[in-house]
Amino acid sequence: WLPNTATQDEVGDKLIMSVHGLIVQLPLDPVNRINTEFITNVVNPEKDVDGYMVCINAGKLSRGDLNDCFIPCTPSGCMELIRQTGLLCLISSSETFIPNISTES
Repeated sequence: WLPNTATQDEVGDKLIMSVHGLIVQLPLDPVNRINTEFITNVVNPEKDVDGYMVCINAGKLSRGDLNDCFIPCTPSGCMELIRQTGLLCLISSSETFIPNISTES
């Protein structure tokens, strides 16, 4: 854990420590002007348990390249739930999840 007064350099130094997985809790403190994109991209992609790393995981997820990236637990769980229900869902290219809408009256 780091205090909200941590500088960008202090955060970057902690990210290279030997850890199994890491979550960068957003939003970062706006008072200290820490660059969010810099911090999220410093995280080793193999340790990015949120899949948020903009230059790798989030980009691969948005392109549908699911075999070579980390899929975070919430979207992975949602997709598994959809598969298990057997229902057809319309998933658009927007950031909004749209559940199946029944046409029955």
